Amino acid sequence: DGHDRGRIYRVRRADGPRITPKSWQADTASDLVRALESDMPHDRETAVRLLAERHALDQAPALTALVAHGRHPATRVHALRLLSRWERLTPEVVGPALADPAAEVR
Repeated sequence: DGHDRGRIYRVRRADGPRITPKSWQADTASDLVRALESDMPHDRETAVRLLAERHALDQAPALTALVAHGRHPATRVHALRLLSRWERLTPEVVGPALADPAAEVR
């Protein structure tokens, strides 16, 4: 009956909006690349994990664009790591990344 297990509670105001967890299963690889631009770190990390698990090599051009134009430094780092994992890094991608204003990208 669950008396021996802990509980996770989501505290919110009584009149506050109800939050439903996002289901990632139906998302396409391009949806996941767009999720890399999310303001929520959890969403970015989940998108990276799912892209890696799905071996979404067809998204390499979109990831290359994110390395150059991603809003968040974390987005650019995730894109670089995925491209590296898939052996899709080129001098044209790495060169500008080495000049990125954010230290974590360099």
